[in-house]
Amino acid sequence: MTTETLRPDGEFSDSGLVASDYTDHDEDPDVSSVTIAATGNNVNTEYGVDFPTPTGNPTVGVGLQEFRAGVEEFDSGQGGVPDARIELWENGSLVRAGSDTPIEPYQVLSFTWNANEISTPDGSLVQCKVIGTKSGGSPGNRNAIDIGHIEWNVEYSAGATQINKDLEAQWNIDVLANKDLVVEFDIFNLANKDLDAQFDILNLINKSIQADWSIFNLVNKDLQADWDIAKLVNKDLEAIWDIEGEVGTVSKDLQAIWDITELVNKYLQADWSIFILVNKDIQAVWDMRQLADRSIQGVWDIDVLVYKDIQAKWDLFGVDVSRSVLGLWRIASISRNIRRFR
Repeated sequence: MTTETLRPDGEFSDSGLVASDYTDHDEDPDVSSVTIAATGNNVNTEYGVDFPTPTGNPTVGVGLQEFRAGVEEFDSGQGGVPDARIELWENGSLVRAGSDTPIEPYQVLSFTWNANEISTPDGSLVQCKVIGTKSGGSPGNRNAIDIGHIEWNVEYSAGATQINKDLEAQWNIDVLANKDLVVEFDIFNLANKDLDAQFDILNLINKSIQADWSIFNLVNKDLQADWDIAKLVNKDLEAIWDIEGEVGTVSKDLQAIWDITELVNKYLQADWSIFILVNKDIQAVWDMRQLADRSIQGVWDIDVLVYKDIQAKWDLFGVDVSRSVLGLWRIASISRNIRRFR
């Protein structure tokens, strides 16, 4: 068991005494004999105080709880002897009153009680009242009680029950916290899985885009080859225009031009095949449009560029070369006329 001494922290009753408050009654009555005087020798007095809540529940047992209060008679020169007593109150209601004790010089009254007398186990509503009863009688016998300091010596349990409840509550909180942590961890794992899935999809998109770029590079290389062939054709055409020799030479040059034209057509056919492959890859990327709209748009733009380059080559070799060949036939005709003239 554990004990502690509680001093008043409030006032709930005051009668027959000169003005005072609970701070005038909050010292140890066994140390300080200061009292608050009655207003006269022919009045009954009382003073009631509240206490703070004990650290632990007051222990049940006979005489384990004790009130102590300092009191003295108002006027030692009077013939009468006044009485004083201590009462146990709870939340404004009398629980039990102690016996009256005749008081002359200063003395400390003691009143013991059992915690099972109160209805609030934690003792938070316990109150103490000190009662002074005048002696009365003839003017020379009249006397009253002055009331001093009051205290409650509490014996209480060490709060094992409350501690256990607190520990149990804390344990429950810890369990809930652990559950929350598990849930958060699971959510984190799910988030990681989603991130992994997104990353995998991104990798697939990147691979598709990389494949498209590789095809585009091949197309570019073939286009470059075609442009180089076009330059050769142009140079041969210029050479033919400069010819003033035999018709046989012109024919050889024309044959060479036709051979070059066939090569050009083969390259164009290869470009069309590549273009079909590009379209297939673009279609595959387009099917993933919800995940990579921007990348798909980039591939589509490449497709448009490829198409434009191929169209330009058809225009070059389908129109310009034909016109050039027609011009060569005319040159051959002029050459035959020149031979006849000679």
